[in-house]
Amino acid sequence: MLTFVRVASGHVSEMTENLIRGEALPLGIVDVKVAAIDTDWSGLKPVWRKELRVGR
Repeated sequence: MLTFVRVASGHVSEMTENLIRGEALPLGIVDVKVAAIDTDWSGLKPVWRKELRVGR
C-alpha cells in the first residue's frame, strides 16, 4: 500500500495520488484499489500490469 495525505484533509504535501500514478505507470505498475485510511490519509494498492506479471 502506498499512502498519501488527502487533499480534502487540508494538509499540503508534495506526495499526491497523481504523482504516484505518474511515476508508476511508465514502469508498468497500476493501482487496483484506492482506500481511505482515515480522514487525513488515503492509499493505493499497486500491482504489475497483467502483461508484465511473471508466469503469464
